[in-house]
Amino acid sequence: MKSINEVLEAFPTNYRNSPHTFALVGDQIEKRFGPKARKEYRAESNCRTFASWLHLGYAPMKGQRALQSITYVEKRDEAGNVIEKYPRKISLFYVSQVAPIEKIS
Repeated sequence: MKSINEVLEAFPTNYRNSPHTFALVGDQIEKRFGPKARKEYRAESNCRTFASWLHLGYAPMKGQRALQSITYVEKRDEAGNVIEKYPRKISLFYVSQVAPIEKIS
């Protein structure tokens, strides 16, 4: 069985290098889990949405609360040109908040 770090590196997130959202989530991680967790925070791999964790075979542990962030959705016309951008709230879970899903036989 692969370790969680191997799984995370094999399937990167859609993070687009926004310093604002990186800092926003990093501050929440530090507040909840401490400065060591913030140093280990990698937006492109170890902080994901609920659906993304499920896809990888992990789920948030009972009682865990999501971290809040934003993403920007682009509305495009038929030619593919961006005509509008608007923010959308998203909920993320840090790697220390998830555990492997137990397979039921």
